[in-house]
Amino acid sequence: MILELISGAAISACGINLIALYLLYRQYISLLEESIEFAGIVLTSLEEQEDGSIQTDPLSLAAFSMDHMSRLSVLTGRI
Repeated sequence: MILELISGAAISACGINLIALYLLYRQYISLLEESIEFAGIVLTSLEEQEDGSIQTDPLSLAAFSMDHMSRLSVLTGRI
């Protein structure tokens, strides 16, 4: 009787951990997608000049950064 109760509780805890693991996995995948998108935006905003120097528009990068931070704060629940 006690063995069945203990094994039932262990199986229930395993199921709850599995659900929590899946939710955490989905959150990390969403964060990964946002990070890859932001890296792509940064890379496309870089322009190489004829003399070999690299130029970028800091205002557009600042706007993309603020947008990216707001999306990340929604995903993570932090400011």
